Amino acid sequence: MKTQNILNRLGLIISIIGVLIMFIWAPPQPDHSESFGLGLVDATVFSDGKTVAEHKEETKKRKQKYIFNSKLSLALIGIGFGFQFVSTFCKD
Repeated sequence: MKTQNILNRLGLIISIIGVLIMFIWAPPQPDHSESFGLGLVDATVFSDGKTVAEHKEETKKRKQKYIFNSKLSLALIGIGFGFQFVSTFCKD
């Protein structure tokens, strides 16, 4: 198989993976608000047994995961297009 075809197909596969990740982890994103109101302190316990402090920590972790996966998806799409672009210059 020609190098051009390999690079082009590899670029398509990487781009597709990036788009799938973006579809799952990119907008619309959930609300990453860390607070409930003025009257709640970190030690306040909710009906599900979690405290405000635990909710804040979970929200921070979820937000970091969304940001990482969104950036990863964009990077994969860019890399995929890069492979496809380079394949246009290959002469086999």
